[in-house]
Amino acid sequence: YWLLAPGERARKWDEWMEQDIASIGWDHLCDLTVYNDKAEIAESLRKHSDLDSAMTNDALACYEFAHVMKPGDIIIPKKGQWSYLGYGIITSEYSFDDDRNEYKNIRKVNWKKKGVYEETQAPIVTKTLTDITKYPEYVARLIKLIGIEGSAVQPFTKQDALRELFINEEEYDTIVDLLEYKKNL
Repeated sequence: YWLLAPGERARKWDEWMEQDIASIGWDHLCDLTVYNDKAEIAESLRKHSDLDSAMTNDALACYEFAHVMKPGDIIIPKKGQWSYLGYGIITSEYSFDDDRNEYKNIRKVNWKKKGVYEETQAPIVTKTLTDITKYPEYVARLIKLIGIEGSAVQPFTKQDALRELFINEEEYDTIVDLLEYKKNL
């Protein structure tokens, strides 16, 4: 689950809805996939800035938008510190569209709901992009407030595990059997 600002004062929100996209700026960085990590992005941001700043949050936003977000994740656009604007589900990998005038870093999104949903408990973070998955109570509250249907969490299957782990199927089955027998390996 991600909070994302659709530009300053949410000025890109209508465009996002019309084009089924979400986008971020920092266009001078060009294609964000050419950067290996957040440090490289931060270094490039500092070269293009007059600010005396580490550029940590901006670099993190760029890195996560290009490398961490994935299809199936839920985006909740926000306006200021007190309004959510709906939600959508990411449907594509990251891409850089140099034909756009601005906000060239994009992802395709299936926008499910549009409206104004007021935050009443605490101000919304001001960062451009924030991964809120690690705050389950907050996510649960937003699911209820906005009426988010379904879940961004996809089941992790045996096939997924075998693709990502360095063990064979027999070893996997043995571990699962042991876990079912006793929860401590």
